[in-house]
Amino acid sequence: MLQLLLSIGGAFGADPKAIHKTLDDESGWALHTAENAEGVTVYKKSVPSLGLEAFKGVLILDASVDVDAVYELVADLENHDKHSKHLHESTLIEAEGKQDWFFEVAKSPGPFISERYWFNTTITTKDVGGTDGHHKRAWSSFDAAAKYPDIVTDLQTRYPDAVLVALTYGSWEWEPLADGTTRMTYRTVTHPGGNVPAGMYATVSGKTLPDNMMTFVRPAL
Repeated sequence: MLQLLLSIGGAFGADPKAIHKTLDDESGWALHTAENAEGVTVYKKSVPSLGLEAFKGVLILDASVDVDAVYELVADLENHDKHSKHLHESTLIEAEGKQDWFFEVAKSPGPFISERYWFNTTITTKDVGGTDGHHKRAWSSFDAAAKYPDIVTDLQTRYPDAVLVALTYGSWEWEPLADGTTRMTYRTVTHPGGNVPAGMYATVSGKTLPDNMMTFVRPAL
């Protein structure tokens, strides 16, 4: 999977392979918020190459949870907006083999904060390392203006005040455990763009991350 990421290219000169390697590295993560009522624990770590903080949410899914249904909800890029109250729209642009290209438009989270939109490409690896049910979807930013100029123009016309999130990387991962449960992990590092300080955005992201995860888990419970 990391070899495929090399061909994507990154915003602000970022190296997708290096960023995903940092996010996947289990070292350096510190507790951000303790396990909440729905079972999500959030961790954070510094990504020096970006000057940003990354966040990781971990949730143990009970054996009674339909993990395949959770995976399918995350993979269904056309319908993220139907599950998340924070999105105006989510659109799959193109799919080829293990790779998808898509965009999403987020609603304003509060007064004086603009809507946001992003273009990402996602690479799916199923049965990681030969382990049945161990799946991963890793996303990266890409230069949408170069690849899909007409779509970018249309989006900017329909959302003239929206701000591009030019840098966002992360992954969803489902790992079966020996006791029949599944560890679900969500990793993300993002620069919000616009005039919102990255530190403020990181703080908000750390707080909203559990709800982002549960958006796709709740329908499968």
